[in-house]
Amino acid sequence: MKRSPASVVVVAQHGPEGRARADFLARALRPSLGVRDELVVVADGEPGMSEIAAARLDDAQDLAARRLSGARRAKHAVTVLVCADCLPPSHAIDPLVVAVAAGSVAAGPLHDLGVGRQCVTAPVKALASPQALRDWARVWRDEHRGETRTVPALGEGVIAVRTDALLADGGLPGLGERLGAVGTLTVVADSVWHHRGTRGCGLAPRRAPLLSAVYIVKDEEELLPSSLAALEGVADEVVVYDTGSTDRTVEIARAAGARVVLGYWDEHFGDARNRALSHAFGDWHLQVDADEVLEVGDVALFRRALQEATTEALAIDVENITGNGMGTPQTGLVRRLARRDEGWFAGRLHEEVLHREGRGPVQGALRGVTLVHSGYLAARTEERDKAGRNLRLASLGLADAVPEGLTKGTALANLARSQRFAGDNEGVLRTAALAEGESFPPINWRELCHAAAVAAASLGRFDVAHEWLDKLTASMTDPVGSYEIAAEVLLAEGRYEDVLDVVSRMPVEGKDENNRVVRRDGALTFEIAALSRLGRAPEAAWRVVEVVRTGSMNISLERVLALFEAEPAALDAYVAALHDSMVMLTLAESRWVRPERADALLEAMWRAGRARSAVLAAATVVAPRLTVLRALEWAARLRGAGVSDCALVALARDTGRSPRDRVLAAALVIEAFGDDRTMPDLVAAAELIPDAEADAVGAELRTVAPRVAAQLLAA
Repeated sequence: MKRSPASVVVVAQHGPEGRARADFLARALRPSLGVRDELVVVADGEPGMSEIAAARLDDAQDLAARRLSGARRAKHAVTVLVCADCLPPSHAIDPLVVAVAAGSVAAGPLHDLGVGRQCVTAPVKALASPQALRDWARVWRDEHRGETRTVPALGEGVIAVRTDALLADGGLPGLGERLGAVGTLTVVADSVWHHRGTRGCGLAPRRAPLLSAVYIVKDEEELLPSSLAALEGVADEVVVYDTGSTDRTVEIARAAGARVVLGYWDEHFGDARNRALSHAFGDWHLQVDADEVLEVGDVALFRRALQEATTEALAIDVENITGNGMGTPQTGLVRRLARRDEGWFAGRLHEEVLHREGRGPVQGALRGVTLVHSGYLAARTEERDKAGRNLRLASLGLADAVPEGLTKGTALANLARSQRFAGDNEGVLRTAALAEGESFPPINWRELCHAAAVAAASLGRFDVAHEWLDKLTASMTDPVGSYEIAAEVLLAEGRYEDVLDVVSRMPVEGKDENNRVVRRDGALTFEIAALSRLGRAPEAAWRVVEVVRTGSMNISLERVLALFEAEPAALDAYVAALHDSMVMLTLAESRWVRPERADALLEAMWRAGRARSAVLAAATVVAPRLTVLRALEWAARLRGAGVSDCALVALARDTGRSPRDRVLAAALVIEAFGDDRTMPDLVAAAELIPDAEADAVGAELRTVAPRVAAQLLAA
């Protein structure tokens, strides 16, 4: 590559380690230098290569002053300033000098401590050795050859600058920002450097925002607006990495002021998050999904906590809402905040934040901040086929966990959880059998024991289930976290009294070994099932009423309404106890339960005067599945509210109903409401009545709709 000559200035920290690093870098740079280039090393002691020029130093100089001292030795039109803590790629200097010669006032490479568009994160396996890093960088360079990016600021770890602009500026640090006022700043995407030293070298512009919220999304137009709105006034910037949306997701994100990156999906959550993170500027990054809403009690206190934090990462409460959305949420501390220059993501599924060196970060906890996650609501899980996706990714993740810095135990636990989620109980036990001799983080070991115990119980292998339950309990100093799992195993075993005993020992609210919230009401499903099978259904019904008064409901509406069939008074109490926030969710779920049970609920809510407009809306779905006369009652209520497309019209046109029901429904629309638009439906259905049933249907018609019957006979 033909280019102008350049002065390359390598600057090291004080001391022998700085000298050694400078000499190492100088040797690594030698193949990249042209015959007219000069190399100046600013470091303590004598240079390790006789042909290297050395600047005279004052021992008291800080790093910035040392760099300026070296820059003043430059004799070429372009000066390349390099921190000695860097590892260069092959052909390290050429593309940077060419970019400056092409008109930029300064140019920099991609590197792992860069900011925003100057950042690239190498995978853990590339950090195994300098050669592995160079190999990875070579592949990256081939894929991004010739690509450049214009940026508002450049990091100063490696920066090629027009020498006249450098000397005119007269000061470091802050050079990478100030030069933006002089001319164009360019990032050369096919030049990748790695920084291996401390944060004290100050490679990034210092005026970075405090907090970046970083998403990866696909087709999230429904949920993204509320998630983004919750970040207003909390995050300084929002990065949305889109993996191929076909709906309005990208438009919504841009309208909200987010930095949108049009990316891709490669079946790896960790890699996707790292690509998203490379576009974030903040000192801290928050991992957030479109189906999550951030709740911050005191924003000023939250931001001050980030500014004053001394740890590398912070865990916050994540509240998982599951099932129908009304159950006791599963809440626990999860590492979601990390320093951008130290944290990165590992793991194909259930990715987690690690330090960029591949170890777990030094972590603290931040209270008063909660992410409310609705991604595992039953309807959304089915719609997105999350069970199938998780199983696929967890299977792939078993092979690449260790190279990414995770233990094989973590990968086994993730696979077992995914197999259980997908209903593959035999697969769970096969995976659990591989655990012998493997190393597990405590939380992952408990997750594996949980999955194996429940899977074995589901298969009727209760001895195996109790073995895994015992292993789970043995891993805990307090067994409270095992009680709900024990209740599930005992229920499958038919030991109903033991289920009630275990549930009675659960706290109203406590914490398990994984710092997750444990509540007695969370085991309501097992408690109610045990009571019912012991012949204590009325007691079970009133227990449901007791729990719903707390604002949660962990069991399906179908099961709740089945209990109330044996205790009708409990239904009215249940309706009265429903929190306002639960009414709409309950009505939405009523569409999927047996029609007669849904009808009983809607009638009780109508009598109680609860959300009558919403009750009528639910009735438009439920009533057409009821008897004709019951549908007539709801039709009258709907028409009284101005809804002419009532339940009877829908029933008359439902080809899935019997011809007899359709005839009577169509006739009642005409008879009761004077609406003759269903006459064609009546005639069409009447032609389908079998001869053997004609007289009986005619008699019914004369009873419920005498005028219509007379009109038909006259015709």
